[in-house]
Amino acid sequence: MSLLDLERKEQELEQLRMDCEHFKARLESVQEDSVSEKKEKLALRQQLNEAKQQLLQQAEYCTEMGAAACTILWGVSSSEEVVKAILGGDKALKFFNITGQTMESFVKSLDGDVKELDSDENQFVFALAGIVTNVAAIASGREFLVNSSRVLLDTILQLLGDLKPGQCTKLKVYGG
Repeated sequence: MSLLDLERKEQELEQLRMDCEHFKARLESVQEDSVSEKKEKLALRQQLNEAKQQLLQQAEYCTEMGAAACTILWGVSSSEEVVKAILGGDKALKFFNITGQTMESFVKSLDGDVKELDSDENQFVFALAGIVTNVAAIASGREFLVNSSRVLLDTILQLLGDLKPGQCTKLKVYGG
């Protein structure tokens, strides 16, 4: 082997060493980035779990509050004067629209499940059905429901038809 060949081989070897060092440095950098991204992903996952937990707690609170408020409203809505006051308010239409959506969502969530009869969720929906029943019990209430909340009535009739035998019989008592 000549001196020239030896120098060329040394240069190639040096180039390979430099390439190797470069790749080692890149590997270390990528590994550090990977560890950093894993930590960030873990932190984000933890934040997501905390947010989910808060959302569940808020939903539970809203269900409890809805059940309590609607149960009270159901009780007082047996009075014709109270029904007239409710219907005279500017939130009646919104209330009955939300009632329809809530009842529809509730029935769709059943999917064969039997929920505890005394659960807040059941009490909430039963109270809504009771309020609609009480409103429909007076002439001005029926007129309001037929003229302004037809979608609610159609939804209730559809839902009552969609319920499977033995499913939510208490709701059928209030609604039909």
